[in-house]
Amino acid sequence: MRRAIARGLAAVGLIATSGLAWGCSADAGGPGDDAPGTSEAGADARLDASGDAEASLDAATESAADAEQELDASVVSDAVAEVAIDAEVDAAAGTDADATDDAATEETPDAPLDAQADADAAPYAPFVFSVTGDVPYTAAESTAFDGYIAQLNQLSTSRALLHVGDIKSGASACVESVYATVAAQLLTVAMPVVIVPGDNEWNDCTDPAQAWTYWLAYLGEFEKHWASAPALDRQAARHENVAWTERGVAMVGVNLVGGRVQDAAEWATRLADDAAWVDERLSGAAPDVYAAVVFAQALPTSAHQVFFGGLRASSARFARPVLYVHGDGHAWIEDRPWPEQNILRVQIEMGGKAPPLEVTVSPTVAGAFSLNRTPFP
Repeated sequence: MRRAIARGLAAVGLIATSGLAWGCSADAGGPGDDAPGTSEAGADARLDASGDAEASLDAATESAADAEQELDASVVSDAVAEVAIDAEVDAAAGTDADATDDAATEETPDAPLDAQADADAAPYAPFVFSVTGDVPYTAAESTAFDGYIAQLNQLSTSRALLHVGDIKSGASACVESVYATVAAQLLTVAMPVVIVPGDNEWNDCTDPAQAWTYWLAYLGEFEKHWASAPALDRQAARHENVAWTERGVAMVGVNLVGGRVQDAAEWATRLADDAAWVDERLSGAAPDVYAAVVFAQALPTSAHQVFFGGLRASSARFARPVLYVHGDGHAWIEDRPWPEQNILRVQIEMGGKAPPLEVTVSPTVAGAFSLNRTPFP
């Protein structure tokens, strides 16, 4: 197109130049400037010059017209080219849109999985966990517990298994092999296991100090055997007291055992530590925490008044649903034994005679907690 424009400008320049030459010839041949006797010859010469000029003008005019036509053709050509380019752009856009549609179509089968991933990541997605305890006491109960573990691994959607202590009967000896055997059994659970102590494997042993050494060696920080375990916070004064927050639920485990009072000073100090840990976790809970679960081995008795008085006060201030789940009594209890009606107390059945209790915590459930005592078909 640039060449056509240049030729057109050159043609216009030719017209101007020819017109100037023609005008000068006419002025030069004006009357009174010819010598005598040369008028006719001069006239003829002027006519010839005029004819030549006219011919030059015609040629220039034709050249300009040709240039103009060529310029017009170039403009049209460029316009056509521009239309073609626009068409290509539109086509490309259509292709991109089709590709996007195709990509969306190809991704459609994965959409439910993505939606599920989003739901799992949401802070208020349902939180499911299982609870067992008081197991295994006998060889038969150990075999039954193996069967429950197999079902738990195959069928459960729980994110953790809580063991609320008493890994042996109170009558059996507190020998190291017991702790090793139970630890090996719990390691077959597919999900992380979080365990708190029971009185049978510690406080009620003939030598509580030695028993505690075994417990720490085989069951201390037990959840760390699983890569998927939650990162637990631990109380500085009492490392076995744990806590974490998951999907808007504050989880708190404490070393609160039944049985005899082996050492009155230790007992009082531990109960105070336990109460302080629960209060710290509930009072410091984020605004988006809508429920709390406290788990331990002991059922409420007058010997535990320091702890349960603290639990009640902390729960009242928390003013959101609280579940206290424990073992120790071996039979099912579900009640609200305190004036603070936001506390639900559950005592689970023996883990060698009943499957782990499945607990679902959800903001869409009345009272936040749904309890399933028969989670396996």
